Amino acid sequence: MSEVRPVRPSAKAVAGASSPGVATAPAAPGAWRLPPPEPAGPETLRQIFLLDYSSPVEITARLVLVAIAGTATTLYTGQDWGLIWAAAYIGLHALHRLFLSTRRGPERRWEVVVGHLGYGLINLVYVTLPTALLVTRDPALVASAALGLAAMVVFLLWRPAPPRSLLPIDILLHGGVVVVVIWHVFPMLDAPLAQALLMACALAEFGYFAMALRATTAVRHRLSDAAQRATEAQKMEAMGRLTGGIAHDFNNNLTVLRGNLELYAEVTDEEERRKLVAEAHAAALRASALVGQLLSFARPAPPSPVSTDAGAVVVELARMAARTTPAGISIVPQVPLDAMPLHVDTDRLNAALLNLVINARDALGTAGRIVIEAAPADPGADPDLPHTLAPGRYLRLSVVDDGPGLSPETARRALEPFYTTKGVGEGTGLGLPSAKAFAEQSGGTLTIRSRPGETAVSLYLPRAAP
Repeated sequence: MSEVRPVRPSAKAVAGASSPGVATAPAAPGAWRLPPPEPAGPETLRQIFLLDYSSPVEITARLVLVAIAGTATTLYTGQDWGLIWAAAYIGLHALHRLFLSTRRGPERRWEVVVGHLGYGLINLVYVTLPTALLVTRDPALVASAALGLAAMVVFLLWRPAPPRSLLPIDILLHGGVVVVVIWHVFPMLDAPLAQALLMACALAEFGYFAMALRATTAVRHRLSDAAQRATEAQKMEAMGRLTGGIAHDFNNNLTVLRGNLELYAEVTDEEERRKLVAEAHAAALRASALVGQLLSFARPAPPSPVSTDAGAVVVELARMAARTTPAGISIVPQVPLDAMPLHVDTDRLNAALLNLVINARDALGTAGRIVIEAAPADPGADPDLPHTLAPGRYLRLSVVDDGPGLSPETARRALEPFYTTKGVGEGTGLGLPSAKAFAEQSGGTLTIRSRPGETAVSLYLPRAAP
């Protein structure tokens, strides 16, 4: 049995239990942050949204370049239509994005029509200026127009997979540009052979453009489907690993329970009987906590907060943890003399802290030191206090071990649900994600600081009023 050296006498606390989780990694702020805003719901409008607005950097650069091009055209020609063109293009984009990003609920036919019309109108406005410049006699304007149209073709081939219903719009717009060019150049050619050559080249360019656009769109859709299938396969693989791990964990706990109860009937020494009962009780708590972790992911329950004292929780937890750690590992609770009130779900708090202690125990092996600490976390006194927390007073509950620290791979992936560095039957990979979810649901957060010789996992929780 490990050594316990309490710094402060324990008060009454609610004890809980957990099951082994995964040894951990730095909890970056916003690890569970939602992706950038996208229109919720239907696939067609969502795909239209992603075509132009999935990359904020790209759409910003495009609008800036359009504004520069429109301004430069106005300055060069002395006419205002360059600025009008740029303003119309940017304004339509703003309205189009507003419509796609704010609509909610089931997809309606008129919304799909409006989405397609907005897309077509934006691209029609874009091609008007380059097409008009292309038929001028100014080499600078013609070259600029050709580059602008070429940029649009490259974008059509580079963009994410569009809904197939947009292909006719793209092909018709391209065909319109080709028709304008032919209409302008054709009267300049007197020889029938030259006119036939122009028509043949125009038809070939248009035909190959249409085939290339359809082919690249089909390829991108196949790649997208393949990526989705790969993601589903990874989920099934993770579920398979989880199922195997849970089965082994639960069976191990049942084996301990059954074996200790059988030995209890044969052993007559009272001290041995007490040890057997304690081990069976610990196994039952681990099995219960395992089921609780699974339920917290599959069907999160609202917390049931009660008032308690952080110092009392830490001291009681240290006493309980000492019964399940090797004799070479010392458990050291460190708490101040002042009261540290909390208003949290104490069962989940104890489960989270015990899981952190078990992770530290597994990282140490057979010898080492685990410090369980509770302390105020004021902005001036705690330099590690996360800046992402809302203003207020917090308490820090930390589990610190003097083990080897975390590897870069573990540090990168440890907060992923079901990720574990332990073997089959030794961990589910739900421990740290569950602890972090509890902290955030309680209005706090979880942080991890690791280096060779020291790993500290801390729960920051709001301090209750005295």
